[in-house]
This record gives sequence, structure tokens and C-alpha cells, in this order.
Amino acid sequence: MKVAVERTGGIVVLAESFGHSVFKESLQRIFQSSDNDLGLSFNGIFEINCSKDVKIQGIIGPCTSLEKKSPLSSDTVVGQGSTSAWKMCGLDRKTSICLVFDIAKKDGPDAISQSTSNQFYFQFLTYYQHHEGQMRLRATTLSRRWVAGSGGVQDLIDGFDQEAAAAVMARLVSFKMEAEPTLVSPASIIGDGELSQHEQQRRDLAAYVLAALKPAKELDRRMGQHAALRTVCFMEFLVRIMQKLPSRVAPWHHGFR
Repeated sequence: MKVAVERTGGIVVLAESFGHSVFKESLQRIFQSSDNDLGLSFNGIFEINCSKDVKIQGIIGPCTSLEKKSPLSSDTVVGQGSTSAWKMCGLDRKTSICLVFDIAKKDGPDAISQSTSNQFYFQFLTYYQHHEGQMRLRATTLSRRWVAGSGGVQDLIDGFDQEAAAAVMARLVSFKMEAEPTLVSPASIIGDGELSQHEQQRRDLAAYVLAALKPAKELDRRMGQHAALRTVCFMEFLVRIMQKLPSRVAPWHHGFR
């Protein structure tokens, strides 16, 4: 369910039931709009074209790869990469995606430095179905200038968006935490060599203790579940009794709620 919701731009509401206030208020907020069409579009395709000096590493956001092979794709993949087109099932004015690019590698000593007169561009093509039924195409083209050397520091500062950078770093960190839950491998801590006899005995003892405690942990978990269930049933019983009481006897009649 998680992958389906993330890649289709869906929404998950965690509530006890469909009649719960959390679900009702969330549903109302989704459909609150001053426009009759709610600002929703469907059946979208997002495509990227860019200059040859830039490579596309991938996208993080509510879309799925169309596996359109392109020389613009980078060897390093972040999110959904190795393509230049993505499917977006639903999009609106609040839809946000994170694009990650890389500088194309060049041969020679001047591989990184670019001339300040050279420019590179990005073109974003968005095909989508309007709420009236017709297909529309929106093209957005951006042009930027390469900055190299200490003389271009001020140009970098003027063109740097701190809020966008913070949002991008937050998405990259959350993506890496989900894709790589173990940041430090056990082998990097204990080494790949053979363990000594003393170390192996300590490990065997720890495994034996954990195996012995497993039934106790399972018993505690079951007892906790039964206790919670009994508490809930008792509270429901009290609520029903209080509903049967006359209004003058009910505690909320005296200001207690």
C-alpha cells in the first residue's frame, strides 16, 4: 500500500473507523476549494529535456518511472532514475517533486570548470488531462550560466535558494533512511575476519539469553493486548450506562465532560 500511495499521489488517513472525526475532517479538508473543479488534473506525464552538460539522476516524489531510456540519464541513480519520463496519476497546484541532477563527466583537465559564457538549460514538459477532459501540455524552460572559480562566488550566493535547498536535503535524507535503513553495516564494525574463541563464546551466550527471553516477551505482549482490550470494553460499558442515565443525573449535566 505504501508504494501505491506514494507513486500515485494518493493520501493515507489513519483513523479508527470511517465515522471517526479524524477521517471526516481530513476528507473535508481534501475537497475544500473555492473552484468547482477542485484544481485536480489526471493522467499526467512529466518529461525532462536538458543540455548535454547535465545528467538526470532521478526524481523523488509522487510519480513512477516510464523507463524511457535516454542519454540524459546519469549512471548514479537517486529515487526513480534511469529514465527521462515519469507517470503522474494525479496532480494539482500543491504537487511537489524533487529533481536531482549531475554534471556530465568530461575528459581532460578542465572536466569540472566551465566557461562563464556557456549556458545550460532545463526544459520540463508536463502532459495532463484537464478536468474538462482535454489533454494539455505545459512547457517550462529555464536557462542558467555556468559559474567557476572564486570570482563567481557572489553569483552563486545570489542564485541560492535556502528554503529549496532545505526541502531537497530533507527529501534526500528521508529517502536514504528508507532505502538504506542500516547506515553502518555490522561487518564495518566487527571486521570481516574470523572471530576469536572468546568473542564467539560471548556471541553464543548472548544468542542463548535472547532465545530464552523470547517466550517471556511474547507473553508480556499478549498480556498487554488483553489488558488493553479489557480496558476498552469496560470504557464502552461505562459509556452505555451513562447514556441510559437521566440528563439530570448524568455527570455532564453538572459541567463535567
